[in-house]
Amino acid sequence: GLPGFDFLLNLASLGIVDSNVVFNVGQFRTHYKELLSDAEFYDEEMEKLRVDISCDEGRILTKFQQVETEIRRDLMGQFGSLGLPRQSPHIEKMQKNAEQHLLSLREDQQDDIPKSRRREINYITNYAPDTSTQIDPLKPDEVILSVAMFHPQKHMKVQEFLLLGDQSLTMLKDNIYCLLDSVLEASTTKSSFFFIENVFYSDMRDEDAIDYSQDIIKWVDAGERYKEVGLGIYKTCLMEETTFNQINVRIGVPYLYVHRGSCQHLFTISQLRLAALTDNQNRNAYPLHVFQAKIRSKKCQICDLYPSKYVTYGDKLAPSNPCFYCDQCYKPLHYSQDDHLLYDDFEVYPYYHE
Repeated sequence: GLPGFDFLLNLASLGIVDSNVVFNVGQFRTHYKELLSDAEFYDEEMEKLRVDISCDEGRILTKFQQVETEIRRDLMGQFGSLGLPRQSPHIEKMQKNAEQHLLSLREDQQDDIPKSRRREINYITNYAPDTSTQIDPLKPDEVILSVAMFHPQKHMKVQEFLLLGDQSLTMLKDNIYCLLDSVLEASTTKSSFFFIENVFYSDMRDEDAIDYSQDIIKWVDAGERYKEVGLGIYKTCLMEETTFNQINVRIGVPYLYVHRGSCQHLFTISQLRLAALTDNQNRNAYPLHVFQAKIRSKKCQICDLYPSKYVTYGDKLAPSNPCFYCDQCYKPLHYSQDDHLLYDDFEVYPYYHE
């Protein structure tokens, strides 16, 4: 049904997807399953767990894996006809210098990559315990999506999750960490929405939740504004009643998550595939947190030892404005021995992290 779907599936098996093609997640699973079934390699009875004597690069493969390997090899031979480069010019340049000392390669990288973006460090440990208590095995045709969340201001990736196609969108929403959820927990609404392919998915589980999409849709419809460039005809659905299998997406395209009134995060669906043997086989472990950027916090500007817990503005005894204090330094400088505030002509707020 959707344009370019067979071509999309072929590229998806290599991790290469045309971001201009919109497709349905559930249809991706069904069509991929049909391709494997037609090749007589797919078996509903956990065929992928039955090992055959076939090796690739020293690994024993199942029939399920053999098919995927053959698809990948066939498509690798078609790279020329697809107009896709076998490797980037930067890699070719590094290969020319392969016989030189490694320092030369390091200098080559420094010329092309800014220091602040040279590495993306993941602060999720590989030895994190599985907190799920019950074992519910994955199905052979389970769809897994990789969703990357970005910082609302710095536009850097801060979190990434693996989710199952039959999980609701609220499973993603409930696992997203944002500082404003802690700071504004009591003072703002819990309303939120995802905006994906011209559809608002609103979280209405809380009795005081507000559907932000209604006012937006009314404004766009008024005076036929949806005809303007950058606008369109929008729909609204409930986040808690929608699974990933039911939505239409594009790979690598930025979508929007809004919560706490006006806090906006971009996110992308960076990967869509069927489950593999290397994945966590317990579906209760999903959403699986697979990436976490470093949460940076300032040290106390007095002792330069402990993390800051307070930030002051207009503090006459502070060495700078604003000034950051830890618990051990703030109280002795601002309170007497009998716990009386020494002066109050300044502003102080709790400090969490950047």
